[in-house]
Amino acid sequence: MLKALVYKELRETALLAALALAVGFYNLASVLGYHVPHWAGHRAVPVPFVADGFVAEAAVIALLLAVALGLLQSFVESARGTWLWLLHRPVSHRQVIGIKLAVGAAVFSVCATLPLIVYALWAANPRTHASPFAWSMTIDAWRNCLAMLVMYFAAFLSGVWPGRWFGTRLFPLLGAGILAYVGIHICEQAWPQWRHCQWAWLLLLASASIYAIRFVVRTRDFS
Repeated sequence: MLKALVYKELRETALLAALALAVGFYNLASVLGYHVPHWAGHRAVPVPFVADGFVAEAAVIALLLAVALGLLQSFVESARGTWLWLLHRPVSHRQVIGIKLAVGAAVFSVCATLPLIVYALWAANPRTHASPFAWSMTIDAWRNCLAMLVMYFAAFLSGVWPGRWFGTRLFPLLGAGILAYVGIHICEQAWPQWRHCQWAWLLLLASASIYAIRFVVRTRDFS
């Protein structure tokens, strides 16, 4: 039964994952100097991960993927009326939600980090560009991936949250976005030493979102 649930989630998210990977590598190809049409025009690589705009664009792609994936796995189940079927399988509610979140987080992580890994490996080769590179220059990119993973959990929570879309249903998504932005940017500018606590802050937001998802699914009446 658990394998069937995993296969179901992989099958339903495969198209979105393929699209996200295609867009991510399309963006990467432009950054690496390949002659492909790009929304920002053709660009050469000045300093990888620092002055090329790739980190910001990868974060936008990851954000769109996180929100779309979270809503696909949660709200679509509500729209199709399949939550009752899922939650009455011979497995616990915790296992159903755990499988959904585990598969979603894995799909998101692969799609969001694979272009970054390829880019970092390319930048680490001294024969590919004439600018300096250190692995510490990629920290902001990995931090952004963790922040967008928080947005995935928040989007999932919005999908199962009872209420209207123009009422309280978007509160988890908007709240997580505000808290993540405050923790990453505003606090860092006000207190530079906060930078060392950003990872713990994002992990705390992710844990709180997962706990809220489990609570809502356990207490909500999906009939």
